Amino acid sequence: MRFRWKLLILLALISIVPIVGLRTFGIHNVQQMADALMERLEASRKDELRSRLVVLVGEYEQSLTRTREQVEMALFMQAISARHLARPEKPLTGWPAKETAYRTFFPLASENEMDTGMCFTRSVGAAPGVQIQPDPADIRMLAETLHAVSERLGALATRQSVVLGNGLAAVYPCREGEAKATDPAGRFWLRVALRDRPTLWSEPLHNPATGRTEVVVSLLLEKDEIPVGVTSIVVPLSALTEPLPVFTETRSRFRPFIVSLAPKAGSDSIGARIEAGAALLRVGSAPEAGDWLTSRDADGLASLLRDLAQRRSGIREMPFDGRPSLWAYGPLPSFGSGFVFILPQEDVLQPGISQLRNMILQRTDRVRVLSAVFLAFLALLVLVLGVLFSRSVTRPLEILAKAARGLSSGNLDVKTGLKSRDEFGEIAAVFDGVGPKLQEHYRMRRAVEVAMEIQQQLLPSSPPSVPGLDMAAMTLYSDETGGDYFDYLCTGTEDRLCVAVGDISGHGLPSALLMANARGMLRLRSALPGSLEEIISDVNRRFAEDVEQDGRFMTLFLARINRERNRMEWVRAGHEPALLYDAADDTFFELKGSGLALGVSEEAVYQGNRRELRPGQVLCLYTDGIPETRNADGKPFGKTRLRHAIRENASASARTLLLSVLDAVGEFRGEPDQEDDLTLLMVKITPLE
Repeated sequence: MRFRWKLLILLALISIVPIVGLRTFGIHNVQQMADALMERLEASRKDELRSRLVVLVGEYEQSLTRTREQVEMALFMQAISARHLARPEKPLTGWPAKETAYRTFFPLASENEMDTGMCFTRSVGAAPGVQIQPDPADIRMLAETLHAVSERLGALATRQSVVLGNGLAAVYPCREGEAKATDPAGRFWLRVALRDRPTLWSEPLHNPATGRTEVVVSLLLEKDEIPVGVTSIVVPLSALTEPLPVFTETRSRFRPFIVSLAPKAGSDSIGARIEAGAALLRVGSAPEAGDWLTSRDADGLASLLRDLAQRRSGIREMPFDGRPSLWAYGPLPSFGSGFVFILPQEDVLQPGISQLRNMILQRTDRVRVLSAVFLAFLALLVLVLGVLFSRSVTRPLEILAKAARGLSSGNLDVKTGLKSRDEFGEIAAVFDGVGPKLQEHYRMRRAVEVAMEIQQQLLPSSPPSVPGLDMAAMTLYSDETGGDYFDYLCTGTEDRLCVAVGDISGHGLPSALLMANARGMLRLRSALPGSLEEIISDVNRRFAEDVEQDGRFMTLFLARINRERNRMEWVRAGHEPALLYDAADDTFFELKGSGLALGVSEEAVYQGNRRELRPGQVLCLYTDGIPETRNADGKPFGKTRLRHAIRENASASARTLLLSVLDAVGEFRGEPDQEDDLTLLMVKITPLE
């Protein structure tokens, strides 16, 4: 099947199948849209309620914070006034039940009650043997301070007290006929203040005298960390409901409560006892004060109580009176008390939802009809455009395919002729340039192949036959051509032989050309008389002139073997030292010597070296590609492995020994490609026949 038909089928499937699926999916989604929108609306309204609760709770907590700061500041004012009466300062550990010296009343007129004042008591039993004569001015200042605090706090302060370790005590407010009631002995606020030190706010406590739940806010007067007195303000827990009117704008929805944490009668569990709440605001039939706050979600209520006990605020979703509700709660300044605001969700969520649902359902039919008409028109339009588009795509592809067939048949001059400005035009331009580039590549490839053939011909195909010497050599290039070199020279007599191994810096064709040049120089000069030092020096001067501009160089090791005298001479020009292995005593000797690489300096001086030979020895000349060959882990072959390979195969022929070493190098390298040229020349000293 041709590509045009495949493209048409694909375009039809892409357009028609999604349209049909979209139609079915759209109708199904429209039917579910009403429910989804209702859920989202309900969730949005619920989030709005949560946000509103967070704001209201925050406002209430700020109001409570201001109330707490106001009460504590008033307490500090009382403490400052009480300090003047605390001298002499005596430790306060309690209050004797008897031995009251006198009681007196200080009238302080108020707007509501003209006979209200401060009751003052001095007890000799509290500080035996101490003559206490309080300054009337200090007593008057304390009375005025207590009066000012009471006027400032209003309903927040039901009773203010000062008790000192030296036997002085004061209570406000007090009526003139009630002066006896100021006796601190047995008063619950004194017991609480001494028990809870240094806690500022006590837990809610039931006052049997008033029948109310109250909180004692107390402050110790200390000297050297020893209490010498205490001042306190008794705050009714119901007074903390003063900030609640901020919720009266939603009084038909909110259920506010002030609760205290207390153990339930006949049970070890802790509950939330209602101290003040919705009944005070005339809201429905909410629980009265003294009842317990309950919910069907026992686990959620338990978590709420734990949060209040740990003085943490939060918002939870739990049922209240059988209706899903949001509960917002937080701690009050006193320990073991808190506030809880409950909002039934259905009172807020239901209005408007039914009306919106009907409106959405009315629009469902219109969406169904309009979508059917639109999808049918869209399918027709896509089909027409698909036919036109397939022709514009397949025509350039056919032209490119025809040109590709011509190129594959060997016609490198083929052209597509496409001139469009789209991607097909770019592909055609690239394709039209392939033929000329392939022609150029073939010409370069052929030139490299010829260079490789010539270089291989420059290397000796086989060693010369010299009595007492078994020789073998081989070069393996990493590219088609390279810079490694070996040769057999100085063969003018049957018992003398020169061997050379060299390495041109770099790889590829440039190194191969320099190798051929150096080979010609070395062969020409070695045929003339002279020592090895003179030969190397003359070749270096000529070679340095050739490489002066590009900075290349050549390392060389040249050795002359005189089998008749069993002696060897060598010169080393920056090359790897050759190895001489003596199998008789299993020792290696490195043939070192000073001398720079050829081409580095025309004035370089080279050192000649000599050594005696004997049958059984093996001479190994190599280039640095042998020890520097690396395996997949990046570890080099090294000279140690090279020596081991020579030792293991020293008894074999020179060619077998050479192949064994090259096999060891290849096995060590493994899968990685050969990175450098490898050249190895072996000479075994054998007995003369």
